[in-house]
Amino acid sequence: KSRIAIVGAGVFGLSTAYHLAINGFTDVTVFDRSPYSNALYDQHRGCDAASADLNKILRASYGNRAEYQRLAYAAREEWKRWNNELRMIRKEDLPDGLEGVGDLYTECGFLRLSDSPIHPLSEKELAGLSNLEKQFPEYRLKNYIISDSSEEERARTDGWGHVLDSMNWSGTGVLDATAGYVRADKACVWLAKKARQAGVQFIEGNSKGNVVNLKLVESLESLSDSKIVEGVMTADGVFHPADLVIIAAGGWTPYLVPDTRKLLETTAGSIISIQLPPLQERPDLWDKYSGKNWPVVSQGHDAQVYSLPQIDGMIKIGYRGTKFTNYVSLPDNTRISVPVTAYTTPSQTHVPAQAIQEIKEFIRRHFPDLVTLGISYTRLCWYTDSIDNDFLIDYVPGYHKTLFVASGGSGHGFKFAPVLGQHVLDSLREQETDLTKIWRWRDVPQGRRNGLEEGEVGPRVLSKQTLATEADWKFTMNA
Repeated sequence: KSRIAIVGAGVFGLSTAYHLAINGFTDVTVFDRSPYSNALYDQHRGCDAASADLNKILRASYGNRAEYQRLAYAAREEWKRWNNELRMIRKEDLPDGLEGVGDLYTECGFLRLSDSPIHPLSEKELAGLSNLEKQFPEYRLKNYIISDSSEEERARTDGWGHVLDSMNWSGTGVLDATAGYVRADKACVWLAKKARQAGVQFIEGNSKGNVVNLKLVESLESLSDSKIVEGVMTADGVFHPADLVIIAAGGWTPYLVPDTRKLLETTAGSIISIQLPPLQERPDLWDKYSGKNWPVVSQGHDAQVYSLPQIDGMIKIGYRGTKFTNYVSLPDNTRISVPVTAYTTPSQTHVPAQAIQEIKEFIRRHFPDLVTLGISYTRLCWYTDSIDNDFLIDYVPGYHKTLFVASGGSGHGFKFAPVLGQHVLDSLREQETDLTKIWRWRDVPQGRRNGLEEGEVGPRVLSKQTLATEADWKFTMNA
């Protein structure tokens, strides 16, 4: 019967709310400033969270991180179950935003290419294949080293010859036939529907749903737990009491919970989109780059540049070789990185020229028939990086277990949407598992901390970048 307030209706908040509700928690309310119920998580209709996106990669390639590999494959099974569940719903009973969507998860394969034609497979890639051999030998048989003639032959025998033949690549890489992509915005609509059916309440909008601060009181019972969170205050001046507040606000988490700033930093990847010509004009491109014929493709260490198959004629390509920050002054003169999007004040949709240059080179090499189309749209995708790329899911120390954080997705959290909330529940119940141990509140290590050690003096700050303009979206002889 505890009153639980969840701040953030992205994938961390939705999955947490849903799993709380189906596990007997009857008073769960999710707050978000974005108009998700009406805008349906559409990035072009006022939604700017990382979860409000066209599509996201589902992969289990995690190097030597076996716990994430297991979690990804567990999520994959649930995505397939959701596909089946969605197919069983009559067309007239589908919720708004899911008409004609087809599957939420498409297993199109993921082709991970080495840094260049002369580079070998990375140590991380080799470690991931080794872990597969130990944990999921049947899936290792579906991960093909494309420079190995016997494995290439196996890939062709298994029906993946069309992918190998479509890429002009003389180097090595891995074709992962157990991976693909999920429809991010549609998946959020689906999960929000399931949460509502389970009894979760939603309060949305820039006034009613916009949590501006936490209501704190001092505790006299304990010196170590000196504060208690009694609820949240929204922009319309309303106080919403709660026994537990869960902050799952993505890139806005460090702003709302100052305690997290030593462990989390708000950063942005760079996203561009290429709009294909209308289907009737270029059916060949629509067919070639569809999920049935084209895989997710990445190149470089940790997928420095990556692309996904077209959806409704739109191809998304991302750059994460550098994750940018946006430092601003808070009223108390503290400087932290916060999101700047199409819907913030000030706003920003342009990405650094560095990112555009890397993406253009990727397109020229792997998508030469798209060069004449140019880039149609750009955005910065803001999330939270943790000090070690592990999530931060735990009670915040010093608040009598009234404040909990579920954040630090570090750019790889969305794929876990169907199962993440169950493990958040494990953390709430303080059960020790392989995952809760690595997600718990932790000390700040010495030395490199995933870039957090740089702070505002580092080179990734957005104000230090030259931003690309629409003129840079076109391909020329020199750029």
